[in-house]
Amino acid sequence: MRDLIVFGEDFGGLPSSTQHLITHLNSERKILWVNSIGLRKPKLTLKDVRRALNKLLPSALQA
Repeated sequence: MRDLIVFGEDFGGLPSSTQHLITHLNSERKILWVNSIGLRKPKLTLKDVRRALNKLLPSALQA
């Protein structure tokens, strides 16, 4: 079986049908999940700052 590259919403955010389907394929193949970049312009609000930190911190901690 071939590996998959999935372009989708933020993995682990709100479970979607895409995540459910891909999770079932996980045992059969390697999966690379590419989160979306977002479509709206971020604002300097607490909500947007938290969201940015939630995306950046896991990557920074792995480096």
